[in-house]
Amino acid sequence: MTWHGLEVDGPVGTAPVVARFTEDPERRVVVLRDGNGVLHATEPGCPHLGHPLSMGQVDGDVLECDHHAYRYRLTDGVCVQPGGPLAGELVLHEVREGRDGIEVRLSSDA
Repeated sequence: MTWHGLEVDGPVGTAPVVARFTEDPERRVVVLRDGNGVLHATEPGCPHLGHPLSMGQVDGDVLECDHHAYRYRLTDGVCVQPGGPLAGELVLHEVREGRDGIEVRLSSDA
């Protein structure tokens, strides 16, 4: 259950941004805030076809991939539109923000 420090270029808002692991800059996640300002972290590619989620948009508590408009709830990763078995689910990671910056704990580490 390891926390990993992240390097983020600029402030994190509702526009998704790529964050690099400080100990392994080749490893990346996407961080963003939902409409209520809650911080979230997910894998960088859309579960549907792998399109970069950093190009997506946030609408309330939903992240929409700009490629085929698949929409994923940030609370549980479920695809809410269009849904179905081809969509998959968003892989969400635990994330926290402190005075030393943003850290993530991968769901595979839990």
